[in-house]
Amino acid sequence: MNNFSISVIIPVYNAIKYLEKTIDSLLLQTKKDIELILIDDESTDGSRELCDKLALKYDNILAIHQKNSGPAVARNKGIQVAKGKWIMFVDSDDIVDENFCETSYRLVSKFGADIGIFRYDKFHKYKDIKKANSNGSIYSSKVLEKEKAMEMLLDDSIGDFSWNKIFSKSIFLDIKFPENKLFEDLGVMYLLFEKSNSIYFTNTVLYHYRQHENSIMHKLSIKSIEDSFNFRLKRDIFFKKEYPEVYKSSLDQTLANALQYEVYINKFDGNYSNNLKSSANNLLSSFKVPKNWNCKYKIMAYLYKVSKKAFKVVCKFKL
Repeated sequence: MNNFSISVIIPVYNAIKYLEKTIDSLLLQTKKDIELILIDDESTDGSRELCDKLALKYDNILAIHQKNSGPAVARNKGIQVAKGKWIMFVDSDDIVDENFCETSYRLVSKFGADIGIFRYDKFHKYKDIKKANSNGSIYSSKVLEKEKAMEMLLDDSIGDFSWNKIFSKSIFLDIKFPENKLFEDLGVMYLLFEKSNSIYFTNTVLYHYRQHENSIMHKLSIKSIEDSFNFRLKRDIFFKKEYPEVYKSSLDQTLANALQYEVYINKFDGNYSNNLKSSANNLLSSFKVPKNWNCKYKIMAYLYKVSKKAFKVVCKFKL
């Protein structure tokens, strides 16, 4: 089959423990005219061989191998070779509902949207996954005004993830995931939203996000903190100009990232960006501490304002 309506892109790196379950959930899709593009990022645990095995077995699976370059390069490559008019993304350790593709496609087609958003839930073990449902969200299913869509990007229950959305391939023509960066979704989601003519949200859970300690989202490093902080600084500039009502919420997230950055570089000696260090200092020194922060964040932020020396001592020995 060459007439695919949806191309599902799955970056793969040392995911042998979970990959087969992920692909099984995609092979069970109620919508059949989909292609699965597996981009192996120089895996060493058997994932590479599994990708090739699956590609030989199924006509709608394509396996591509690249030198270790990260998920952004994999996604960009997947978009480049995709045959479908619609693009979806799945992480190689997650699980999707059987209607993941069909429901998404039906709704963006029905409402003429360029992007469709759906809800996700979290799980630790496969047996914990629940059937797709429409409960537990403060948002109702509807076509979104652009400002509301931007606001929802900042809500963790929706988020600026790539995997809980469906995209018209056409909006990627001049937008790419920033390569050699972590948290690359932060750098492009608001740009894709801005470029879209219409965005639809469905209050249905279609994606199951696995929680485990090896996930990029659960591992902190100076690179991950710097990359996310840099993306948020750029996003703030955009929101301040184009969506001032959303800017405050965006700034609160950037302030939290700035505090996280200061805690990390004070706790662990090492190389860091002087420009980002200066930006973090300016933000934390100039803006009020958000009221919705938890006690720990508030205490550390106030301590930073009062005494950077004391702040450093606490970072070294207490955190």
